[in-house]
Amino acid sequence: MWNQFEFKWYNKLLFLTGPEARNQTSNRNKIYINQSPGEYTVKVFYKGDQVRETKFTIANGEFTDNGLAKQNKISTDKVILPVKVMGTVDKWNAAAAKTDGFYGNPLIGFTLQ
Repeated sequence: MWNQFEFKWYNKLLFLTGPEARNQTSNRNKIYINQSPGEYTVKVFYKGDQVRETKFTIANGEFTDNGLAKQNKISTDKVILPVKVMGTVDKWNAAAAKTDGFYGNPLIGFTLQ
């Protein structure tokens, strides 16, 4: 089964949406991730054990497509991030991940590691 998760880092990592956003007093101490190009790693921990890991890249003020969004005809500014499942907390079916893919459609260009 595939799930879509939305992660937010309130008051920490934001996308600068317009030139006036940085000048607002409420945004003075915030970090704008789209102004900090590079590769990022997100690690998710549950009860002290790492259970997920994914990586993404920011370039030219945007998420860099790793090729999966384009190959799968995602026409928005979203990207598809492969997430490494770690530990023994979750039970998942690797065969189902290969065939069910993105909302019941296998992802083009995606391979399990």
